[in-house]
Amino acid sequence: MATSASVGVAIVLVVLKAWATWQTGAVSVLASLVDSFLDSLTSLTSAVVVRYSLVPPDHDHRFGHGKAQALVGLLQAALIVASALFLIFAAYQRLRSPQPITALPLGLAVMLLSLGLTIALVTFQRHVYAQTGAIAIKGDAAHYVSDILGNALVLLALLATAAGWAIVDPVFALLIAAYIIWSAGSIAREAIAELMDRELPEAVQQQILHAAESVSGVHDVHDLRTRRSGHIDIIQMHVVLDDHLPVLDAHKIVDRVVEAVLEIRPGADILVHQDPLSTLN
Repeated sequence: MATSASVGVAIVLVVLKAWATWQTGAVSVLASLVDSFLDSLTSLTSAVVVRYSLVPPDHDHRFGHGKAQALVGLLQAALIVASALFLIFAAYQRLRSPQPITALPLGLAVMLLSLGLTIALVTFQRHVYAQTGAIAIKGDAAHYVSDILGNALVLLALLATAAGWAIVDPVFALLIAAYIIWSAGSIAREAIAELMDRELPEAVQQQILHAAESVSGVHDVHDLRTRRSGHIDIIQMHVVLDDHLPVLDAHKIVDRVVEAVLEIRPGADILVHQDPLSTLN
């Protein structure tokens, strides 16, 4: 639902802003158009990749397909930087040769409508990310967060230019480009962290350890290793049990450990290795 909504809004914004750019000739509106056009491309990519990343593990991908989201996150970051470079060039050209803005009421109406649609979409995407942790959705939302700021700046630029401050139009386009580059860096860092198997946050690791140690029969938990693949946490640990515990009883304790961890990290892929108590010394 999130990716479909993103694609639909992106297409509407591209059409509206292309019309407004043609009618007004404002480089700030052009900047917003370019950003929305790239958003539509990344939204389409996300729509495909999120569905692929949710495909269950198979023979060739035993840990699932979640890292496809990190890969598309890098692609999105690259596209964002490309859009920012284009905006910088367009703004520089307009600084060298300022031009008047026409059809101001139309431009204002289009940007106000774009602002409302974007705010509604980002609110929905953030809700979905909070529920799933999907990086592709977060990256997509970051584009539209920049759109919210960008649309507001374009509105100000249109009003300022109409008041005789022609230089505001390209200057605001440069501000939009700067923010876009900043958002690209944030997306790229998170995608790279997932591809490099960065550990889950320290607070989450402590929660996992506490959950496992609280299970009756577990003497110690060590060698905890964690990482994330798309929306799935992958957790590995060693638990220390009594030396002469029957295999069936040990298995039941490990099942309870897995259940305890799943209560705090639903959907996690958990592997627990059993160590005898005598090895603790």
